[in-house]
Amino acid sequence: MAHTAKRQVRCAHVELHNGAVYMELLIRNSPLGCLSTSTWAFAIEATILAPLRNLPQGQLWLVACAQRTRFTIPDEVTHWTDHSIQYWLYNMQNLYHDGISDSISIRNALGNTQSIRTKTMSLLLWGVASWSTVIAHIGAFNDLLACQLLGCSLIRQANNSVDALGIRWVHDVLAPGWSPGIMLVQQVIGPFTAIDNKWVVIPPTVLRFIQTWQEQMYPTLTTHVDFATITTVDPVTLNWTQDGTQFYGSNPMCPYGTPQLYVQPSFGCYDDCATQVLHTIDLTGVSVLFATLWMSSTLISAIPQVCHLCHTTTPVCTRALLQVQNSSSEIEMDVSNVTSKLTREWMALNISFMQMANRNGIDFVLTQPLIDISYSDPWTFYGWVMVYEWLVGQREVYSFDGDEGSVTLMSQAHPSFTMAANALELPQNACTYISFVSVYVTFVLCSVGLLVLMYAVAVGFDFDGVNLFQFNRVVGSVWVDRPILFVRCMTALFNLAQRRSHLRLSTASLRCNRLRGPFGCRRLWRARQRGSVTSSKTYYCW
Repeated sequence: MAHTAKRQVRCAHVELHNGAVYMELLIRNSPLGCLSTSTWAFAIEATILAPLRNLPQGQLWLVACAQRTRFTIPDEVTHWTDHSIQYWLYNMQNLYHDGISDSISIRNALGNTQSIRTKTMSLLLWGVASWSTVIAHIGAFNDLLACQLLGCSLIRQANNSVDALGIRWVHDVLAPGWSPGIMLVQQVIGPFTAIDNKWVVIPPTVLRFIQTWQEQMYPTLTTHVDFATITTVDPVTLNWTQDGTQFYGSNPMCPYGTPQLYVQPSFGCYDDCATQVLHTIDLTGVSVLFATLWMSSTLISAIPQVCHLCHTTTPVCTRALLQVQNSSSEIEMDVSNVTSKLTREWMALNISFMQMANRNGIDFVLTQPLIDISYSDPWTFYGWVMVYEWLVGQREVYSFDGDEGSVTLMSQAHPSFTMAANALELPQNACTYISFVSVYVTFVLCSVGLLVLMYAVAVGFDFDGVNLFQFNRVVGSVWVDRPILFVRCMTALFNLAQRRSHLRLSTASLRCNRLRGPFGCRRLWRARQRGSVTSSKTYYCW
C-alpha cells in the first residue's frame, strides 16, 4: 500500500519490526465489523477491500479478519512477539496536537489507590494552513479520499493501482507547485508523500549520563544564579560563509522559502512556514559547561574561534563564555572515562544541520555534521549546546527517510508548555454529607457537655469525676445514635490512613507535596484527636 516501490521496500526492510505499518494490527484490536461500519466504509470498500477479493491470498485474509477472535492483552503481546513486532512508531505529523493526560497514583495505609491527574491537554486541531508535514505524507484519510475520487486502488498489486493507472501522487494529488526548495528536497530526500519522518529516541546510555551529570552538578550550580542567564547568539559554520551565498531555509517541510542572506532555523514541529527568521542559539551557563566536557582544549583558549562564528553577536558571545569560565573555575568535572564511548554513540546518530542555498545561480543543499569528532571545527561547540538542549527536552531529533536519501536533523528549540494542574483533582477529606454528620455529632457532644458543666457549677462540683470517662459512651449512644457515631469514627480512620497532599508549583516542575507539621505528617494534637475518635469505635460497636 506504499505510494512508491522504493517506499514499499523500506517498509519490508527498515520498518519490519514497527507495528504501526501493519494494517492488520489495527483491525485485530478494533470491534468486529469496523471496516463496514466506519464513516470511511465506502472508501475502504472501493480502494482496499474490493481489490483484495481479486487477489489470490486477499480473500483468505479478509475471511480471517472477519472471523477473528478478540484476544486478551497477554495473548496479543505474544502474537506481536511471534511476528517480530517490537515497537510502535508513527510518522510525525503536525495537523493535530495529540492529547496528553498524565496522572499519579497515591495509595493510603488501607491499600486504597487514588488517581490524580497532574496535567491534561485535549486533542487540538491546528488547521490545514499549519500542516507542514503534509508534503511528507498526506495521511491515510487523504489516500482513501483521493483513490475513491480517481477510481484507483491503494493495493499496489491490484490492476487499478495508482501506478497501473499512471497517477502520480506528487503532481496529481498533492500538487505542491514548483520552487527551488521543492526541487532540492525531492532530489536529496525523495518524492513528496513518500517521506518517513520519525522521532529519534535518545540512547539510554546517554540519558543515564546526563541524569548523573546533572545530579553531580546541581549542588554547585544552585550557588551560581548567573548560570541561568540566557545569551542569544547567531553562529554560522565557516563552510557556509562564502560570498554570494543565499539561503532558502533549513526546514525540508517548508520548501517555499525565498533566498535570504542569513541562515534560517532547522525543522520545527510548530513551524507553519509563515516567516523566514534568523537562526539563533541560546547559551546558558549549564549548556556551555556541558559543551566544554567534550572539547579537547580549554574554554578560555577556544573562545576566539567559537565566538568568531557569530555574525552580529561576537562581543555578546565572548562576554557570556568568559563569565562562565570565571564562574566554573571552582567546579570539578572529570568525565574522561565515558566521553569517548558516548561520542561514538553521537556519531552513530549522524545528526546534521542542513540548509537549502543558492550561489552564483546554482541551487544546492549544504549539510554540516552537528558533531566533529576531531574537534577541528569550532561549530562543534554549538553542536554540543544543541545536544544538551535535546537531552533536557528543549529540542527533538527527527530522521527524514525518502527514496533518494536520508537526513537526521536537530529541531528548533521549542518553548515549554504550561499546563496547570486542577487542585480539584486532589481527594477531599470527606464528602459533604459525611462532613455534615461529623459537625452534627460534634455539636451535640459539645451542647450536652456544656449542660453538664453548667449543672456541675450549680452543685458546686459535688460529683464523682470518674463518671466523666463514660461521657462519650453515654451521650453518644443516647443523644446521637450509634450508626452516626460509627460513620464519624470511620471518617477519622480514613483520615489517619492517608497523608494530606497539595499541588505546589516549583521553578522546574509541578510537584505533589505532602503536608507536614513539626511532628511529622500532622501536628501532634490533630493526630491524637483523630486517634481518640477512631478508638471510640470499639465501644460504639460493642
